[in-house]
Amino acid sequence: MRILLVDDDELLTQTLANQLIAQRYAVDVATDGEAGWDYAQAAAYDLIVLDINLPKLDGIRLCQRLRQHNYHKPILLLTAKGDSSDKVVGLDAGADDYVVKPCTIEELCARIRALLRRQNTVGSPVLEWGDLRLDPGTCEVTYHGQLLPLSPKEYGLLELFLRSPQRVFSSSIILEHLWGFDDAPGEETVRTHIKRLRRKLKAAGAEEMIDTVYGMGYRLKPPCEAPSEEAIPESNSSAEQARLAAIATWEQFKPSMLERLAILEQTVIALQHGNCTEEVRQRAEGVAHKLAGSLGMFGFPKGSELGRQIEYWFQSFTGVESLSELESLVTTLQQELQQAPHTSFWDDPAPPPLNLESPRSQAEVGIPNQPTQIPPLLLVVDDDLALTQKLQAEAAKQGLQVEIAIDVDEARIKIAQRMPSVVLLDLKFPDPSDSGLVLLDELASQYPSLPVLVFTVRDEFDDRLAVARRGSHRFISKSTPLPQVLDAVHDTLKQKRLPEIKILAVDDDPMILDSLQQCLPRWGIHPITLNDPRQLWNILETESPDLLILDVDMPHINGIELCRVIRNDTAWSGLPILFLSARRDTQTILNLYTAGADDYVAKPFTEPEVVTRIFNRLERNRLLRSLAETDPLTGVANRHRSTRELNRYLNLVQRYHQPLCLAVIDLDHFKQINDQYGHDVGDIVLKQLAAILQRKFRGEDVVARWGGEEFLVGMYGMKKLQALERLNQVLQMVRQEVFSPDIIQSLQLTFSAGVAEAPENGLDLNSLYRSADAAMYRAKAAGRNQILLA
Repeated sequence: MRILLVDDDELLTQTLANQLIAQRYAVDVATDGEAGWDYAQAAAYDLIVLDINLPKLDGIRLCQRLRQHNYHKPILLLTAKGDSSDKVVGLDAGADDYVVKPCTIEELCARIRALLRRQNTVGSPVLEWGDLRLDPGTCEVTYHGQLLPLSPKEYGLLELFLRSPQRVFSSSIILEHLWGFDDAPGEETVRTHIKRLRRKLKAAGAEEMIDTVYGMGYRLKPPCEAPSEEAIPESNSSAEQARLAAIATWEQFKPSMLERLAILEQTVIALQHGNCTEEVRQRAEGVAHKLAGSLGMFGFPKGSELGRQIEYWFQSFTGVESLSELESLVTTLQQELQQAPHTSFWDDPAPPPLNLESPRSQAEVGIPNQPTQIPPLLLVVDDDLALTQKLQAEAAKQGLQVEIAIDVDEARIKIAQRMPSVVLLDLKFPDPSDSGLVLLDELASQYPSLPVLVFTVRDEFDDRLAVARRGSHRFISKSTPLPQVLDAVHDTLKQKRLPEIKILAVDDDPMILDSLQQCLPRWGIHPITLNDPRQLWNILETESPDLLILDVDMPHINGIELCRVIRNDTAWSGLPILFLSARRDTQTILNLYTAGADDYVAKPFTEPEVVTRIFNRLERNRLLRSLAETDPLTGVANRHRSTRELNRYLNLVQRYHQPLCLAVIDLDHFKQINDQYGHDVGDIVLKQLAAILQRKFRGEDVVARWGGEEFLVGMYGMKKLQALERLNQVLQMVRQEVFSPDIIQSLQLTFSAGVAEAPENGLDLNSLYRSADAAMYRAKAAGRNQILLA
């Protein structure tokens, strides 16, 4: 479990941190309130210890801010202020416990253990799983009464699984819980500790206790599940889909493969007759290289190895003396391709498919055909089966996939298995502890960008207010006709798109590209494929992919040269690059990483392997990019990131002669809110406005906060009058919005905005901003609460 200590007394924090680490907790330390807030935003802590007298931001205000931003785990205040009034203020601010300095380390640790027990158990603090017992009080683990000698990290792993037995933990989540920022290792360390823990559990007789959910992470296997050699993994259906898809792809490309084989046979004949030119030999070497890289993916791993040996034969060719060796290799390869694909190649189970939103149009750049998009997924959380089945049938007619969860627990499992596009949530269930508001809180904390529609018979004002305070979720009565309910779902999908994962793959082998186009959408990845590396730069600017896949050997420009070009450009230097190559020699791999590659997968590759590498790389980059490019308060783009994206759109304006509108938005009378209610309330208002802007603008629009109460919105492909219409809709929504940051008086807000258009008002960002900013100030001078054009 992970604990954050926020105290400027370094001696105390170091002593307490050492004691907690000895008791098998992961500990981070912050020495001022602002640093404590940054830490709390960057990681998921099971408990936070706060001093009150902190530099920059005191502990009371930090505690209030944490509670206002949906931090629901225990907070312990540790301070020298011991008056009753101080304790009342601290506990009313949201603290769970209040400890007065000086106190013993033993007492403080005991209070921390008590708070951690309180949030997870009602009765006994001992965690049990079948015959396994973990006692947090003594830090002892037993199986059938036998003590297990676990290391601190092994103990922490087991406790993590036991406290959330239904949850799947990815390696990155495990790292967050069990390691601090100062000592965080790589994901290989997690795998090592999992292996050691499994080994010790097996030695004690508790076999098959920790399950691997491939592509997702690890979970605790239910104690009633007996290990069975015949048991089929949960994800085998996905593996079977991958196997059948690969076989279908082989049937499609078998003629092309046989044509390549024919080229090798013709080259052998030419060598036998002594009329093999250098051009023919190089062509045969290239064909062998492609066979080595692709045959294994269709169930011919031996064929890939033969292709590699043939390629090596041509590379080391010195004469016809060894021609018999080449003849034998080509004949063996011919016999291998007459066999059926080896099904064992797909035995590794694949993770469940993820959701993919509709990709943006790529017509203007002339790239190859893209795979069919996956329909949006609607998760309905409701125990009224008659109603949900009618809804499911109606939704199918409109191209929506529907999953039904009859309670909150089942909803958590389904969301962990596959992220929905939108959730339709009832508030009331037979079990009072199974409230929809509880799930709403969890979704707001864990998946803030996931749209939720509240769908319930409870139409009281208190319910509407409770929902509004948890975010701007739409409230729909169950008396609403089903077609109108689905209209609301479609409207939400248009307004709020989950970020798609977009991969650009560059390879001159059409079979590799086609394989990626067929397999990646099953995992929620939108592939863009390119067989000419010379077109890469134009498509990079147009598509802005999340990750780039490169081959090494390509005509005109090789992959290593492309990698160097990308790393030398400041706009793309942080783009993750994954190499897929049939080359396995040490020098080539060294050259890849020296040029700036992030990862390397040898061809032939399996579908789960390459997808897992993609997700691992994206997951590692996501936190770094979020910290560097996201406004920490509102979650929208910061000035650095929005400047880069707006400049990219301005390049497209000149290339494709499309307009770009820039809006500068400024809240009216925001200083009065800060002065009257305090900056914490002002922060809540800014966060709520940012959520409205994100919801009302398109996924490709740039929504950013540039400082204070000023927001920018960039709208590519939209002219000024269209932008004005959209902004007026947003202004009307803000006027009607009730901003209720837990204060006595609700707030009604407005904003003023100015809109400029490129190229009419300028072709560089500074000119465009000045024009929009001037229009915004004219709107302020004209009485506020309006939008004016530059």
